[in-house]
Amino acid sequence: MSRSPSPPPQASTPRPAADAHGSIARTRAAIDRKSVRPARWFIGGCWTFAAASVAFLAALRLAPLNFWPATLLGYGPRWVFVLPWVVLFAVSAAFKGGRGLVPLSIAGVLLFPILGICIPWRPLLDRAEGRPTLRVLTCNITGSALDRAAFTRLVEETAPDLILMQECYDVDPTPLLPGPGWNHARSAPELMVASRLPLRLVDRIDLRRERRGGSAAEFEIDWNGRAIRVVDVHAASLRKGFDALIRRDPDAMTAFMSIAMIHREEAEHARRWIARGDGPLIVAGDFNAASDNPTFRAVWGDLEDAYAVAGWGLGSTYSTRMMRIRIDHILTGPGWRARRAWVGPNVRSQHYPLLADLEWVGESDR
Repeated sequence: MSRSPSPPPQASTPRPAADAHGSIARTRAAIDRKSVRPARWFIGGCWTFAAASVAFLAALRLAPLNFWPATLLGYGPRWVFVLPWVVLFAVSAAFKGGRGLVPLSIAGVLLFPILGICIPWRPLLDRAEGRPTLRVLTCNITGSALDRAAFTRLVEETAPDLILMQECYDVDPTPLLPGPGWNHARSAPELMVASRLPLRLVDRIDLRRERRGGSAAEFEIDWNGRAIRVVDVHAASLRKGFDALIRRDPDAMTAFMSIAMIHREEAEHARRWIARGDGPLIVAGDFNAASDNPTFRAVWGDLEDAYAVAGWGLGSTYSTRMMRIRIDHILTGPGWRARRAWVGPNVRSQHYPLLADLEWVGESDR
């Protein structure tokens, strides 16, 4: 019996290319679904960071005068906003399409006012020169802590026309001022002004007599045939309030609020005292408050901050391990225009010197 031949083996049918592409697409879709949630969380975090930046700036700039948390925030370390922004921006740039760049760009712009970074917009926009300038230097010299040789060298190199000093207890100004021809006047016990221009003490107000912590004195100089009112200010410090918070004293918040109120009342009292006079006005010194401090904005905001319009960068005049902040200011009344402002070198005081070049343009052309 003959055996029937077995059928030849059938070749396997190849899978269409479309199935292979579909499998790849399904795999990619699964991966994309797994990455959707982290991406959403990341974008949400970027918007949260932008919202926190807006809230912080609004608390500083829009808070009412008696809103003490804004005062507390203003003295905190603001560099904490920089690190998360750098990390989030780097991660966002690594994403395809730059996810989160919009909120991070908003937050990046807000870092300038949050950190207090200044751009000298006036000298950049107005390059007109030719008017005589008055160079002003202010520094809280902190008495015995001062490196007197460094301060003298600073005066010699910068040649200021007017020097305002605070906390100059028992300091003889003569060795600090290089060369002859300096006039100086002291408002006991801590304020002193020096100039090569004619100078006299007009009046002073010791706020300590009213159980406050600061003082101010008005001087007058004769510059280009014009009598210039010069007010040297040393405002009350909030340090005791911060020390109580750091120690976590039971009544720390009450102590801080009390000192903050003293600081505000003192500033208002000093401002009313200054407003009694008229004429070209320069107010400078240690205000113990940043320019976005609610008290500073409310009391001194009508005067022009020389560094804010003519300085580069942070302009920090006081620093600790946790923060750098500008609490020393040179302010001017109507008629003055700041051409340049900068922070001087370390003179071993707790404060850095602040300098500004001011020109008189007249009260109708500011």
